[in-house]
Amino acid sequence: MTGEISIRGLVKPVGGILAKIEAAKRAGVKKVLIPKDNYQESFKEYDIEIIPVEHIKEVIENAILQENKRVIIDKEISDVGILTASNL
Repeated sequence: MTGEISIRGLVKPVGGILAKIEAAKRAGVKKVLIPKDNYQESFKEYDIEIIPVEHIKEVIENAILQENKRVIIDKEISDVGILTASNL
C-alpha cells in the first residue's frame, strides 16, 4: 500500500507510483493498493493486481480480505486495556 490519508479518511495522491509498483513486483507482491488519483489505464498491462482506492475504508477492506472472506476482529475494548500516565 502506498499513499497519504487525510483527516477525513480520503486517500490522497503521492509521487513515485511507477517505481513503487515495479519494486512491489520485484519483491513478489501480488496486489498493490494505490490512490485512485494516481491510477493510469496503462496499469492494466502489469502482471500484478493494482487496486485504486479513495477512502481508508477501501484500504482496510482490501487489506484484510482473504479469499473472498472478511476477517472479523472481535475483541472487547475492556480486553485491550488502556495505558495511562499513571501506569508508567
